[in-house]
Amino acid sequence: MMKLFCQTYSRLRIVPTLTLCIAISAPTLSRADIIYQAITLADVGITGFLNHSERLESKPHDLLIAGNASIIGQEFMLTGNAFADQLADAAVNGINTNDLVISDGLSQQAIAAGEAIMGTAASFALTQGILAINNLSQTESYTIDFEADWTYLVDASITHVHTQFATALSEISLESHLHRSLFDLTVSSDSDLGGGLLTDNKTQAFSIFLLPGESDVLNLTVNAAGVATTAAPVPEPSTRLCLVSDCLGQQSCNGAYINGELDTRNKMFLKNAHNSSRTPNYFTGNHSLSWRS
Repeated sequence: MMKLFCQTYSRLRIVPTLTLCIAISAPTLSRADIIYQAITLADVGITGFLNHSERLESKPHDLLIAGNASIIGQEFMLTGNAFADQLADAAVNGINTNDLVISDGLSQQAIAAGEAIMGTAASFALTQGILAINNLSQTESYTIDFEADWTYLVDASITHVHTQFATALSEISLESHLHRSLFDLTVSSDSDLGGGLLTDNKTQAFSIFLLPGESDVLNLTVNAAGVATTAAPVPEPSTRLCLVSDCLGQQSCNGAYINGELDTRNKMFLKNAHNSSRTPNYFTGNHSLSWRS
């Protein structure tokens, strides 16, 4: 079985529109009863500089911006007749990552997808990017303009309400050491709340002001995760928890395979996907969004 996930979006500072198409080849499954997919993309780019009196044509020499990007984790878990996959990517755009200028910045993506017939599929991908901003001037204040561009797609579907469950999660968070949370997005598709496809793309401008000698750090995290599980009949809460929690630790659970150890944050997400109400506590099943500029 071949599944093709496509998402079109415009990367910052790149005129042509890019289309992300991810082909995932699954083992031969007679039918995909329970499916989840989560795609999360985010860019943060530098768009300009100002001092106390005017807009500057280029970055001042006494203002230093350094970038770093990394993959925090990407793991999957399988039990029974199921398939799961994930993809994580993080990069700093710029010739000199220790001295970023206009049009430079961060680019991150996280993708998780899976399907099950009789068993459990779960996966996640988590990335992080950091921009360290230092005003080395002892007399001049600077304003740095940024633009954030993000896209999400989540989808979860089942065919039997009483014996199947699927959920997909997308998260984007942008925090400032000085200003705390600048942007926080959590969106999910949950089969217990109707499931279905949710997708959106937005661009948001914001600015960071630094006094002489002041510093700030921007932290961008991008997360995608999902679970698809089935049983006939649906097991009791304690059994549903075992399907995931045991497989995430050192024990085996019904012949499960797990590639490494999931990070704590996504481990809680997978556990909560099988709580007593069959509705994850980790999110509401719709989406929440806040922005501070």
